[in-house]
Amino acid sequence: MPLVKAVCTNCGASLEVDNAKDAAICPYCSTPYIVEKAINQYVMNVNNLNAGIVNLVQEDKSEKLFKNAATQLMLGEFDSAFSSYNDLSISHSYDPRSWAGLLSAKSKNKKIIDFGTYDVENIKRYYKNLEKLDIDAAKEWKEYCEAVVEAFKTKKEKLAQMEREESVLEKKSKDYELIGRVMIVLGVFSLFSFFGIISSITYSNGNMILILLLLCIFASPLIAGFILLYCSKEKKKDKEKLSKKISEFSQMLNSGKWERKVK
Repeated sequence: MPLVKAVCTNCGASLEVDNAKDAAICPYCSTPYIVEKAINQYVMNVNNLNAGIVNLVQEDKSEKLFKNAATQLMLGEFDSAFSSYNDLSISHSYDPRSWAGLLSAKSKNKKIIDFGTYDVENIKRYYKNLEKLDIDAAKEWKEYCEAVVEAFKTKKEKLAQMEREESVLEKKSKDYELIGRVMIVLGVFSLFSFFGIISSITYSNGNMILILLLLCIFASPLIAGFILLYCSKEKKKDKEKLSKKISEFSQMLNSGKWERKVK
């Protein structure tokens, strides 16, 4: 019968045993052992050794990936670095270098603080994960991340202010238009009253001055009405300009296309 490799269950010595036997005695420590257990012990040792080798290979590969990502950062290839660290954050989420690398790549080594909504949320997530894994490393990013959040908050407040101004302009435009139309109607009735009055006045030099004065008085609601309608149109134009500005600013807020450098 061919011999099979095994390990003594007592002293750990390497053995060659006949797997057809149930038991044997170790020639090194003279301890009886069960053949099947000795063979299983050998198989277990080999598997553990192989697993250790695999782990060493994987660890070496991981270090190369981190080194490659760090080199991309150093060379200013931020998009490539971000992609590399993003992959590492999935496969090595336990390693704080993954999250610190994402912050470095996204911020272009702390050169950019203006970001859109999606990126700001991601930066907050990167920092939170880094803080959980390495408090000291997170401290280096605390001030920067706070600046990013504050810059985004300021822009949101500006957008809200612009939207409030837009609402005021819209209300003024509607109010001016409504009051202007009412004044025009009143002005028309006022002119009819004016013509009724002057029809009973005898024309003379003195009366002509009175007629002109009455005309100014009775025509004033009509004039005021047209002025208010003009103001309403101007407010609408201002509102349309502001609406366009709000739309553009909102798109910038979502996309983060400011690219303003940190001083």
